[in-house]
Amino acid sequence: MELLRQYKLWQLETRLAMGDRWKETPYVFTGECGGCMAPDTLSGYLTRFEKKYGLPHIHAHKFRHSMASVLYFSGADPVSISKRLGHAQVSTTQNIYSHLIEQADTQSAERIADAIFRSEKKLG
Repeated sequence: MELLRQYKLWQLETRLAMGDRWKETPYVFTGECGGCMAPDTLSGYLTRFEKKYGLPHIHAHKFRHSMASVLYFSGADPVSISKRLGHAQVSTTQNIYSHLIEQADTQSAERIADAIFRSEKKLG
């Protein structure tokens, strides 16, 4: 959260310095002059970040996959996840992330079993 606060402050300072040249946008992460961030901007940032910290390649699409994973495993409904990912149909999301759905379902089944067995132990 602290990094986001710092970024927001930097963005506000940049916006004020640019004046009329700043392009308004509803996005948190913008291009250097506001507006939409070009996909190459993020790729370039990640490449520099990898090199600076000696990390393996970080593909930007992994962030999208991570978001879907967190949402599925936290119990978010498929319609909300699909909308957040920008898919026109929920079936698209379910097809792409079917492995996550199966893992989340298995995890839920295990929780139900744990709850039942714990209840039986408490009663016994």
